[in-house]
Amino acid sequence: MFKHLRYWWESFTYFIRYGFTRKRIRSAIAAIVVFTTVYTLIMPAIALEQKNASDMAGLDLPGQVLHQYACALEVHKHTDDCYKKKTVYDADGNKTGTKKVLNCGKADWVVHTHDENCYQDGVLVCTLPEHAEHVHTDACYSTKKKLVCDLPEGEEHTHTDACYTEERVLTCGESALHTHTVDCYEKGPNGESPVDMGWVSVSFDENGNEIISGDPNHLICGQLELLAHQHSDACFIDVEMPAEEPAEQISEMPTEEPAEQILEMPAEEITGQPAEAMLEEINGQPAGEMPELFVEQPGQ
Repeated sequence: MFKHLRYWWESFTYFIRYGFTRKRIRSAIAAIVVFTTVYTLIMPAIALEQKNASDMAGLDLPGQVLHQYACALEVHKHTDDCYKKKTVYDADGNKTGTKKVLNCGKADWVVHTHDENCYQDGVLVCTLPEHAEHVHTDACYSTKKKLVCDLPEGEEHTHTDACYTEERVLTCGESALHTHTVDCYEKGPNGESPVDMGWVSVSFDENGNEIISGDPNHLICGQLELLAHQHSDACFIDVEMPAEEPAEQISEMPTEEPAEQILEMPAEEITGQPAEAMLEEINGQPAGEMPELFVEQPGQ
């Protein structure tokens, strides 16, 4: 834009120096007014296009506020420490070997279903896999007899139904929502609380919610700790793109110079071409014929 204004300014001053007619001067001024008016009118359209572009997905423009996914939920991940070796016995009670079983008491996933908060501009941004919730019913359990008699079976004693108790065992193989409590841990040999035994610690978060931490080797509930999570506004943060102009655009912007200095500058330095060639381009006539145009005509 500045280059064009300088071009017209040089033309205007050149007209004055060579005594151009008032008619020619008015034409030059009119051309400048037209150029300025057109530029002013298209600026709102340019601004509107930039606003529309800032609302489009995938365009990070200066000053644009991005609603970025930043869920802080930490899902448990199993490591080698989450497993232990368990001795395996056959039906006759003979040891047959060992097997690796999960011992941490925690699930490595959460119950989650994708909803509108999992998408941005139609694109899935949620990193949680979907897992439907399972609710245990009576069909998920079976009854198992557990020997509670301390007497050895032999000639003097034969186990009867009184030596057994029925135990309800979860057999569906599914996990339901569950949070471990103090009751999920075994008590001491004399009925001591697992907290008093040092197997469980109880603390509270900043909102007053109870937090239970315990030794998984003393868990007796037979369930994995499984939580549910659905994203909310707390899982997103607003990030504003820095309003910085590109380096190329800044380097191309001309520096302002006083009008007097521009007036004294040679046309070739401002427009990149000699003044004669510039006027020849404007009037469509060779530079050698230009002086005839400067003669004041009668009646003008």
